[in-house]
Amino acid sequence: GNLGVDAGVKLRIEPGVVVVFKGRYSILVDGMLEVAGVEGDSVLFTSLYPDSVRGDFIYFRSGSSADIRYAVFEYANTGIRANGALKVEVRNSRFSFSSIGMADTSVNSVSISGNRFSFNGTGLSLNNSNVSVEVCEFLNNSTGLNIGGGSVFISGSIIRGNVYGIYNGYGYGYGSVKLTDCDLVGNGTGFYNSWSYGWIDVFGNRVRNNSGWGFELYGVSGSLRRNVIEGNGGGVLVDGGVEISDNLISNNLGRGIYVSGGINIFRNRISLNGDDGIYSGGDSQIKYNDITYNGGDGIE
Repeated sequence: GNLGVDAGVKLRIEPGVVVVFKGRYSILVDGMLEVAGVEGDSVLFTSLYPDSVRGDFIYFRSGSSADIRYAVFEYANTGIRANGALKVEVRNSRFSFSSIGMADTSVNSVSISGNRFSFNGTGLSLNNSNVSVEVCEFLNNSTGLNIGGGSVFISGSIIRGNVYGIYNGYGYGYGSVKLTDCDLVGNGTGFYNSWSYGWIDVFGNRVRNNSGWGFELYGVSGSLRRNVIEGNGGGVLVDGGVEISDNLISNNLGRGIYVSGGINIFRNRISLNGDDGIYSGGDSQIKYNDITYNGGDGIE
């Protein structure tokens, strides 16, 4: 059956422990759980029947907290699920071959650093939580990060080989996303925003060789600045209020920038794209851009 950690109780799992789930059971945490793996001697959470029986391995409930380091989660429905927890910290851990690696809903503070999410349906699912994601890898998932509201900061991470690198706006949540110093490479779509009416600040990233758009942004407001956007199926698509400034947008197979409405497009270098440099379907302010050697019109 399930294992419970009551409010006011702390459970510590030592390095080298292997936790095998024989059914759809969970560790239900109302208190504090510490998973104290070390480099070279992780704690493993896995299923005895990975092809048929998968549960939510650890479930943090309202008021609980977590300190997890050097753990491996595999063959779960959800490796870690947190709902209403006070604080969840996960470091240097691995999540693979699960429906969802980790899912957080309405968590006051989530810190995720040095982790790898690979070969999951969704690597990391974030809903209405305050989250910091630093120096992580999201590799070969269906969706690398799925964001539905809250406040999310992502930095220094590699997001590669997913169908969607980042999918923002799941459930039409309203929130903010700040993305910086990340590599979004070889995904289907690098960053997809689905009518969330939130706010994004995306700066200093490298967005390359995605088969669809580097950025496909609907409904959202904010800024897209100082990014390198090259070699994608298309550079940037915006149907919302995002300002595009100071980016290098080059060598994309289709248009460099496609805008359905009117936005500010300032000081970008837009070159060698297969179609128009900029297509604007509305009254955009287009100033101080360097637009050269595109396959279609410079500005349409």
